[in-house]
Amino acid sequence: MITLTLLTRPNCALCDEFKHELSGLLAQVNQPFEWHEQNVDDDPVLCRRFGLEIPVLLYQGERIAGVPLDTAALQQLLAKLVA
Repeated sequence: MITLTLLTRPNCALCDEFKHELSGLLAQVNQPFEWHEQNVDDDPVLCRRFGLEIPVLLYQGERIAGVPLDTAALQQLLAKLVA
């Protein structure tokens, strides 16, 4: 199972929209992905590194997507991760 991390903040409309788009995309991909949400403000290191970019999607600690979500590029990247 490949795990992705979505860095968000509470009461973030962009984060809510990103979560909705990500859920739809991962449902279409039909691959072994799961994701969890993490409040960026709960981790000082992540906050310094990504605090101004929220929401941001990470794989193994590296940024793979942000706003606006480029679904085609993310689909290609996800396909490479399972290959």
